[in-house]
Amino acid sequence: MAAPIVVMLVIAAVIVLVGLVGLVLLIVGIARKRTALWVCGLIAMVLAGLALLVGVPVVLFVGLRASPRPVAISSPPRGVAAAPHEGGCSVTHEDGRTTAHVEGVEIRVLEPGSGGSHSSSRSGGGDARHEIGVGNVRILVGKRGGRITLEVNGRPCGRIHPGDSVVITESRDVLINGERRLP
Repeated sequence: MAAPIVVMLVIAAVIVLVGLVGLVLLIVGIARKRTALWVCGLIAMVLAGLALLVGVPVVLFVGLRASPRPVAISSPPRGVAAAPHEGGCSVTHEDGRTTAHVEGVEIRVLEPGSGGSHSSSRSGGGDARHEIGVGNVRILVGKRGGRITLEVNGRPCGRIHPGDSVVITESRDVLINGERRLP
């Protein structure tokens, strides 16, 4: 998110510099009674002013209002891991178990004979949303401002951290690092 601001500030500084050079040309041209010089200065100032009036709002609108780009990935064949992608999520299905690695957290779903799917979206600020479906289990992992949260079948299960191990049992109990997590 900081990159568009930096680019905008650099562009604005260059435009202001062009405007100042135009002002100097205008003053020198008038003082020395050189029409071509002050006309060039006036043109430079007008162009710099227009560039600031049009350019800054465009950079702000396009750069800072960029929407998350969704990435949908279908389930890989049994026993084959999906490669991690832009959203930081990979899913493996093998022997009635589905294992997902999301934002540094391992999530295992003990749902017999189920395939699954997942989709991810990530915004420019590092925020992310990962949805994983395994049989009748729907998992949502959200990352906002460095904080990662877990939701299973619409029930919030609280905050999780990179390196945590999450197990969702056949009875839909949620165990985080071996401890049962209640919504």
